[in-house]
Parts: sequence; structure tokens; C-alpha cells
Amino acid sequence: MIAGTAFDHLRGELGCTFASLGEQHLKNIERPVRAYRMILGGGGGPPERPALPVPDKPSLAVLPFDNLSGDPEQGYFADGIVEDITTALARLRGLFVIARNSSFAYKGRAVDVREVGRELGVRYVLEGSVRRGGQRLRITAQPVEAATGRHLWAERYDGTSEDVFELQDRITADVVGAIEPSVQRAEIERARRKRPDSLDAYDRYLRALPHAWANTPGEAEKALAPLGEALALDPDYAAAHGLAAWCYRQRLRRTRDPSDREAALRHARAALAAGADEPMALTLGALVVALLDHDYTTALGAVEQAVAINPSSATGWGVAALVNAFSGNYAATLDQAARSARLSPPDPLRYHAEIAVSFAEFFGGRFEQAAQAAARTVPVAPRFPFGHAMLAVSLLRAGRAEEAREAARRLLATEPAFRSDEMRVIGHPDPAEVDRLCATLTETGVPE
Repeated sequence: MIAGTAFDHLRGELGCTFASLGEQHLKNIERPVRAYRMILGGGGGPPERPALPVPDKPSLAVLPFDNLSGDPEQGYFADGIVEDITTALARLRGLFVIARNSSFAYKGRAVDVREVGRELGVRYVLEGSVRRGGQRLRITAQPVEAATGRHLWAERYDGTSEDVFELQDRITADVVGAIEPSVQRAEIERARRKRPDSLDAYDRYLRALPHAWANTPGEAEKALAPLGEALALDPDYAAAHGLAAWCYRQRLRRTRDPSDREAALRHARAALAAGADEPMALTLGALVVALLDHDYTTALGAVEQAVAINPSSATGWGVAALVNAFSGNYAATLDQAARSARLSPPDPLRYHAEIAVSFAEFFGGRFEQAAQAAARTVPVAPRFPFGHAMLAVSLLRAGRAEEAREAARRLLATEPAFRSDEMRVIGHPDPAEVDRLCATLTETGVPE
């Protein structure tokens, strides 16, 4: 182990990797000391991803903050702090910000910021830690130049849980000031999104997030209880409404219960009504309205508003691609899906963009390309049934019947109750095209 001052001098000089241990209390030293552990050995790691080009404008990835609270249950709070800082920074038009899900792919891993910068194509990486004890809160943050490992600055923020939003805003302002001095104060003000009136509601919303993003009906159900509690405390909490709509939509896949459909649409409309400045509320509300109501005009308006507020939202661009695919605007679909992929290369939610590409290519008669896009959803979201379904129909129309039947078998192994008629959730200007899609899936061996 080495102290932070030694780490700052040695980084990049020894050709090895260090893992941050956060601030440590050491004998006979009054103040906490930043400490790092050298990672010895090598081999057996994941394959190296190709480097991405760095954008012309300032670019940033916010890594998961270390939870130094001594309580693993507080990890959700550290994750929530990072998510809000990422969202606030992403709203600034002068910054290219990597989406939250790509950055969180590094959670729990000992990484070198040079590797992160190369893999995500960014110039800067923000590291930090959160220590929460009772009502006391300490957040540390330090942006690092990825190419050199040089710390731009390191700052510690002390406060209480009641002023957590003020701390986040201070960190946001400092990061922007260090990376892009020309960013105006007005843009920093726009980075401050509407906050829930109650910290308790916010706290419960954070607890729901990991379950909601797991993208399975069972995990979505676990998210509904804390979201219900958050909304009971703050009925106008737009982000919680959007997340609840998404979770009810996921649960509907399992239950087929009309009350789940009604709940999903009720929360989606509430998210759109209350979320004028909440990109994620608008995005999730738009997705559910498109999927369940086929109201593409409303959905497109909402998701376009979301990406205007947060132009670095990979999920927003992916949902925009999906809604445009449903409405038959395939040129916009391909453009928006490409934007989504660039903003968040290893994003576990990128299957939205990939399945949108699959729809666009399939209905455009390019079945091999449709199969390739559908195949890209499978490793990212192996339990997402529509990825398997689109792979099956695309392979069959491409003349690869045996592979199509194998894809259909994997679909039914993943979700035995799936029926070809469920593909009618997909929109198309010509309903006859959806009829043919369902019939093609039946040919692969999926029951009607």
C-alpha cells in the first residue's frame, strides 16, 4: 500500500495498476490519508476493448464512488449520488458525458483511469468516495486526466443528509470549472434538476433503482414497494412515477394482468405531466406510452424533450430510436441508435437501441442486418424476449431456418409463456406488416 502523495508521483511510471482504498485512519496521523493498493500479478482478466476516439469537446466519465460507510447497505446511497452528479453534468451542452450504466460497469473493479479513458473515449475521469454516518455526510471527488493520470484537483465536501443536493451542486460546479472554464454559470444552474421535496422519498427512490434496472419482472416487482412509499411521501415525484411505469410494464409481461397495464399507463402519464425538466421521467414515460398505448406523437414529443434537456443520455437516444422505429421513421431510428451506442459503449440498457435497429432493418427488408442487431441484444439482456424473437424471425426471413428455430427454442427456454401474438406490441404504420411478423415467428416454432 502507498499513500496518496506517492500515488500521485508514481502513477504511470511503474507500468502497474493501483486500486483506491479511499481515506484511511492511520496510527499517529491525525488526518485521514488517501491510500492505494498495488495490484500484483496479471492475466486472466477480461479481453481488452478497442480504444474509442476522444470527442472534440471536453468529455467525462463519472466512476462509481467508493462506499466508505462501513455498511454495505449504504452502497445504494453512494450510487445515487453518482447518478445525480452524472445527470447534472450531462445536461451541460458543453460536455460529452458517458452514460451512468457504462461507468457503473467498472464498479467493484480495480481499474487504471488510463484504461477507462481509452475504453470509453473520454479525456477526464471523476473518482470519489462517500462516507455517511447518521446524518453526517462526507463526499470526496477528484477529476483525473485520463491520458496522464494527473489529478486536476481533489476536494472534500462535508455536510448533512439534509443538504446533500447542495453538495452535489457544488461538486458539479467545481468539475465543470476545472474541465471547461468557458462554461457559464447559467449552464451550471441548468444542471440543477428539480429535487423531491422529501429526502425520505429520494432515499426510497434510490433503493428501487438497482431492482428497476435489472430488467426482469421479478426484480421490477421488488422495486415497486419502495417506489410506492416514495410517491406516498411525494406524489409529484416525476422520476419515481417514470420508474414505476417502467416496472409495471415489466411486470405485465409476466402477469398479463390488465390492472398492471392500467398502473403502468397511469404512472407514465403522471411522469410526463410532472417531469417537464426530468429527462429520465420523460424518457420512461414516453417508452411506456409508446409500448402500451401506441401513442407515438406523445411519446416522440416527450423523448425529444428529454434529449434536448440531457443530450448525453444514452437511454434517451435509445428510446427515441425505438419510438421512431415504431412510427416507421427508420432513418431517424438508425441515427439515434448510433448516438446512443457512442454515448454508452458497454451500457446494459443499450438493447433498446439495438432492438430498434433490428425493427428498422427488418421492416426495411434487410434481414441479415436485422439478425445482427437482434443478436447484439442477447449477451447484454439475455432474458429480454423480444431480442430472441427478432433474431428468430430475421434469421428465418434470411433463409437460415435451422438457426431461426434454435433462436425460437432459446426464446421459449427464457420465457416459456411467450406467444407470437405478443409481437403486436410493436407498432408499424401498416398493421399487415405486424401480422406477417407474428406469422413468421409462429413458423419458427413459437406458439400463437
